[in-house]
Amino acid sequence: MTEAEKDSNDFVVLKPQEVAQRLRCSAALVYKLSQLGQLPSVRIGRKVTILESDLIKFVEINRYPQPGPLTHDRR
Repeated sequence: MTEAEKDSNDFVVLKPQEVAQRLRCSAALVYKLSQLGQLPSVRIGRKVTILESDLIKFVEINRYPQPGPLTHDRR
């Protein structure tokens, strides 16, 4: 197996507390987003984990668009 194949099969799993630190919010909010289905998570028994790739997608989807340049059209 080549190094590129190994990297494509690896994934990073984060705890809700780690996600909360990255988003600068509470772990309770992370759990709530997971329960609502807005932030995909993996449950193994009582343990909840979030894939880093799912967190990145969540941030991209919920990102506000950059505002355009201000113009002062006076006609």
